[in-house]
Amino acid sequence: MINEDRFMKLYNEGLSDVKIAKRLGCRAQKVRKLRKKLGLPSNWNVLWRAKVSRIIEALRNGRMSAKELSEIAGIRQQDLLHYVRKANELLNPHFEIRRERDGRFVMYYLYDLRKKEEFVKPESGGGGHYRI
Repeated sequence: MINEDRFMKLYNEGLSDVKIAKRLGCRAQKVRKLRKKLGLPSNWNVLWRAKVSRIIEALRNGRMSAKELSEIAGIRQQDLLHYVRKANELLNPHFEIRRERDGRFVMYYLYDLRKKEEFVKPESGGGGHYRI
């Protein structure tokens, strides 16, 4: 039996079902069942979106390696491509994240299918510009 007060404390911290189960010493299935019984949504979607948002924001500052991006997002390098695909689904259709030949990731502004421009954030505040 899961202690509901302890479960709610962990749930409100934003932990996933799997992480809550590890802390409570039970199976994730039991945690998921209790969460559904209480009518609570999964925290995984919130965590996933936060990681994808960190990737997008980091790339607005310029090119980054897989190692740098995975550290910023708090994910394993092996999972990075999955998160980049999800980021591309969430981005405005005029933007796209791509992996370059050198292995670094970069965000492009696609104003025309025949041209691609790299988004360049200025050194000081203000808007950015695009480099072909």
